[in-house]
Amino acid sequence: MLKRRGSSVAWNGVAVLVTSRLVSRYFWMTASIDVWVDGNRVLRSGGVLRFTGNHSETFRFGDGTQQVKLTWGAGWLRSFPFKLQIDDVLVAESRVIIENWWLMFWPFFLAMGFVFVRLALQH
Repeated sequence: MLKRRGSSVAWNGVAVLVTSRLVSRYFWMTASIDVWVDGNRVLRSGGVLRFTGNHSETFRFGDGTQQVKLTWGAGWLRSFPFKLQIDDVLVAESRVIIENWWLMFWPFFLAMGFVFVRLALQH
């Protein structure tokens, strides 16, 4: 099984993990923030093009249905601040590191490649 990195807490005796990764939508300039409860993904923000926002979903746990709400703030370099609530109870308030943060630099490397090619062709 793939080991995920993120911010982990316990809720009702099970692990809750918040992960983040850049997605190809908008050329890897947006991140999807996902919430995992007991190894099952219960929420995926999907990489919306907003600096701040929130997303909520319902999921089944045990014998009932739960409501999960994720609120995030503006990201800075490799991480986002977030607040996670399940059934209107604050479960976590922290920062989540973007797993593949280095992909956000692809425009820089592409531009540098064009500069080097142009310089090479001039000489």
